[in-house]
Amino acid sequence: MKIAYLGPKGTFTSTAANKLIKLDKYKDAVFLPCSDIEEVLYGTEEGRYDYGVVPVENSIEGSVNTSIDILINEVRLNVIYEIVLNINHNLAASSRLIKGEKIYSHPQALAQCRMFLKKYYPDVEKIATRSTLQSLEYIKEFPENSLAIVPSFSFEENDIKIVRKNIGDYEMNQTRFYLVSKKAEKPEKIVKSSVSFQLKDDRPGGLLEIMELFRDKGINLTKIESRPAKHQLGRYIFIMDCEGDLSSEENHIIIKSINEKSSKVKLLGAFGKIEAF
Repeated sequence: MKIAYLGPKGTFTSTAANKLIKLDKYKDAVFLPCSDIEEVLYGTEEGRYDYGVVPVENSIEGSVNTSIDILINEVRLNVIYEIVLNINHNLAASSRLIKGEKIYSHPQALAQCRMFLKKYYPDVEKIATRSTLQSLEYIKEFPENSLAIVPSFSFEENDIKIVRKNIGDYEMNQTRFYLVSKKAEKPEKIVKSSVSFQLKDDRPGGLLEIMELFRDKGINLTKIESRPAKHQLGRYIFIMDCEGDLSSEENHIIIKSINEKSSKVKLLGAFGKIEAF
């Protein structure tokens, strides 16, 4: 069993993926790091991997648009689990640092530490990398003037040290990850579902009618989001997350009704939850 994740080893996504081994089904899996989210999702759809793990939402910065856009527009994958991970950012540097002139990290990490960086490093250049761990390579290459924002568990380098812990702007920082697969697999316990759609007509009350379907069934919506439909300015694809199982026979009427009022309807998954605090 091959499980792909946004690498390299030691990233937050790597940590989230490894939480799967607590479930018997995945305890003997081989975890394979990928250089970007596209490779994880396309590779899973094309069969190079059995499963993929990608970040989809952060409590501070919101949705990871690359993951969401690919899942709703470009691949046919099923969400099986969401994994929720506490995020803790730390500032790292080489012991040979003379003056910090550049700070490297993943765009999400830079954004989640924005106020800290503005206060303590306002004039230092911030440079985005593919992952938090990739930023360590720049410290090795330019040890005298480079810093990086990294997870505390992400590396074992004798020459690189944590110089400031817990630099995130908000104490409660969590990221949600999806485990996805081509298989129509269901977890032991379904706690949430996610569906995407585009309204057929852009008219007053169109979205409200969809929301009322959930209200009438007593189903709580946990998230409503829109993403550009990419074919016309002002047209959007909506994503709704809710409690419960939209794939059940009991709730099939909701998906049927959404199909009648919308196009590009996709049940992204009815999935379980792994708390990975």
